[in-house]
Amino acid sequence: MKRRTYRIIFATLLIIGTALVSSCSSDSGSEPEENTTLTGSWQMKSVTMKGTPVGNLTLSAESFLGMSGTGAVRSVLTLNEDGSAVTVTSYEAAADHSEPGQWLLDGDLLSIDGAGIDDSVPYLLQNRILTLTVIMAIDFEQDGTAQDTEVDMSYEKL
Repeated sequence: MKRRTYRIIFATLLIIGTALVSSCSSDSGSEPEENTTLTGSWQMKSVTMKGTPVGNLTLSAESFLGMSGTGAVRSVLTLNEDGSAVTVTSYEAAADHSEPGQWLLDGDLLSIDGAGIDDSVPYLLQNRILTLTVIMAIDFEQDGTAQDTEVDMSYEKL
């Protein structure tokens, strides 16, 4: 009887142990842990303008930067651990332009002084995408009258 009890206990422990080992080893195929730090370099990927004459309008970063007429083709925002920031804009036919600044978190706002932003803006960090929500004056009709437009600028971590 004792022998049968030991076998049942051993079999039960073996089943539980196998289940625990297999559940622990399944981490290798899971998603990487989400990066929750704002520090690092972020490349602009897209811009969504809300409430335009044609509704919400999403443009690639290249298209949005191209609207400036400056030949800009790429924008990278770097937020450093020491609170410094820099935006580097790349151009088709000109040297890169760097604009330094400072950043800090203020509750649910990201405050950036300089670096081409100069504002405290709501932000969202999700799946290596940083989205800054800014208000921009945009002249959709090209008649000299700009309207304040909410814009989500999405950056991907490099």
